[in-house]
Amino acid sequence: NTDWRGAIAALEEQAGAKLSGSRAVVLGAGGAARAAVFGLRAQGASVVILNRTESKAADLAASLDATSAGPLEALADLDYDVLVNATSVGLNEDVSPIPISSIREGSIVMDAVYDPAETKLLRDAKTRGARTVPGKWWLVHQAAAQLEAWTRRQAPTEVMATAFDSA
Repeated sequence: NTDWRGAIAALEEQAGAKLSGSRAVVLGAGGAARAAVFGLRAQGASVVILNRTESKAADLAASLDATSAGPLEALADLDYDVLVNATSVGLNEDVSPIPISSIREGSIVMDAVYDPAETKLLRDAKTRGARTVPGKWWLVHQAAAQLEAWTRRQAPTEVMATAFDSA
């Protein structure tokens, strides 16, 4: 699928992420998390997976050669460069999956949630001095990868982003 390509393109193009050798944390253990972990590992990042159900995080970590897995609460003790929220927490509601104190200054925080455009997680990340990547860009870049696979032409990501904003 193109979800992993969308996640990586969003991190690299929207936040200037250098993923090779980076330390990443992915929140969640579902399909979006699987895509993010796959893409991050393919780019040479070490990845820790945190989930409210630790056994699901451990299963995903084992299947994708992630560094480790644990509960969401473990984030407070981790040092990371990139944080990806691949849960639905924050979708259509003003809540964050993590406390603001767990967000590292200077990190990159990407949220898979695209409605609202700026989630509480992303607002908190800006407050803490992190670079942010809204979920819109993950969605746009994965759709662009699909379009390019079908047409063999460069996708107009800015046009697609504008269409997203209008929708």
